[in-house]
Amino acid sequence: MSSLPERLNTALGGASSTSVWVRRFLIVLTVLGCMVIVGIVFWFLAIIVHPIILLFIGVVIAYLLYPLSKRLSRHMPRALAILLTY
Repeated sequence: MSSLPERLNTALGGASSTSVWVRRFLIVLTVLGCMVIVGIVFWFLAIIVHPIILLFIGVVIAYLLYPLSKRLSRHMPRALAILLTY
């Protein structure tokens, strides 16, 4: 019965043990690099999510109050109608 390293070596097509370790090392580096990139993306999203939520809420409020300010602007100057609406 052959030992495990010999079977691995045969399964890999006769690759040397150095190339096997280099391949494993590169796989580990690739996985760690992907984890770092995903972490940076999530960190960036955590920073910008609050301003985006505030901007979205402001847009919704402005959209909802626009008809009222438009109706008031028929009877008074537009700036005063907007000031009264908000």
